[in-house]
Amino acid sequence: AGRLGAVDDRAVQSGTLFPLLDVSQVLVAACVHAAVGRGKLGLDDAIVHHWPSFAGPGQSARKRALTVREVLRHRLAGLEHALPPRASFTALRDWHACVAAMEAADCD
Repeated sequence: AGRLGAVDDRAVQSGTLFPLLDVSQVLVAACVHAAVGRGKLGLDDAIVHHWPSFAGPGQSARKRALTVREVLRHRLAGLEHALPPRASFTALRDWHACVAAMEAADCD
């Protein structure tokens, strides 16, 4: 059945779990558009309007201006590299650590 990957060479088993990060994008987009439809947020709203600590003092104007629309379109201005390149599945399940990494990262 193969191996889990370059970082983890364990054999794939019938009960092996895989992160569905790319698949979850569809669900996130649907939820965002539902919130837009209900007037809870706008596609051109800056992320900091809804998540003030997303861009703190000393961070770039580009990060402070990043919009919901840009995030949905993956126009992340370098923030896609905010997490460690070899982050484990366990590390990615740590909500608070991931939020802290996104808040600490700045745009390219």
